[in-house]
Amino acid sequence: KVEAELKERGVSVSVLMFDGLMCETEGLVPMLNEMTAAEGVVWDVKEHTPFKYTGRSERGGCESYACVKREFEKTHFIVRNPLTYVEVSRVGDEEVIYRKNKAQFTNTYEAMTCMQERYDVETKKYKCIRCSFLSVWYKDANRKEYERFDFVPPPLVCPAGVYNLFTGFVYESYVEEADDDVSIFLNHIRLLAGDEKTEEVFDYIVNYLAHLIQTPGVQPRASMLFKSIEGIGKNILFDSFGKYILGSKYVLSTARAECIIGKFNQLDRKFLVCYDEASGKDTYQAESMIKGLITAPTIEW
Repeated sequence: KVEAELKERGVSVSVLMFDGLMCETEGLVPMLNEMTAAEGVVWDVKEHTPFKYTGRSERGGCESYACVKREFEKTHFIVRNPLTYVEVSRVGDEEVIYRKNKAQFTNTYEAMTCMQERYDVETKKYKCIRCSFLSVWYKDANRKEYERFDFVPPPLVCPAGVYNLFTGFVYESYVEEADDDVSIFLNHIRLLAGDEKTEEVFDYIVNYLAHLIQTPGVQPRASMLFKSIEGIGKNILFDSFGKYILGSKYVLSTARAECIIGKFNQLDRKFLVCYDEASGKDTYQAESMIKGLITAPTIEW
């Protein structure tokens, strides 16, 4: 009845509701009260809760700040000490950390936008406007950030607020097969164990490598020395173990002493260091430093 009568008076009803209606025409309350006075129905204006923008754009996908932030923070965050803006990317199976200052970070993502709800004081209505994502994210008290970087392999426990640079070993992504045959690998270890006390040395090598995998956060504080004629395959064992079990980023194989004991050494985040073809002269001069690296709980890098 009300809708029909309003239509006769040239008023268009936008939406009928269970307890009223929605209409863009202002000043309808006196008219409506007049129409329903006989029925005892009294009309009034009901204030609406400000709408929530869902963020769905005509192009598809979500463009609200919350949605863009959720996707952005899967691979981006801030480290407070030292202040660093970080992007995490994957190159093959490796996780790569890109560290930038604020200017570099801003230049990279300044074109990113999002939709955000803003209250218009003049119209007293909420509007959704497109704005710079970073301008909002930089001021977000709940943005993703960490206090510092650290390298904390198990069984060590990474403290809250610390970004752990240890991302696991390569072998963890493998699917174990029932017929996997590792006899070639074990036979090669037995070959390197030599002719004297072969099984004892074999067990030591296997346990040493197992320790690197099972408790990488506990230093073995021991090293292994292999001496043989050239071409016996010493490098094959550790190159393969490093690449296919640990991951190349956790291994250093070098014939240059300065890469191990130099001022700008390359020992950062390395579980396995192979000093290849070490000559007696070079090793003797650096003997005390090498021993220190093997047994020291921490190193400078």
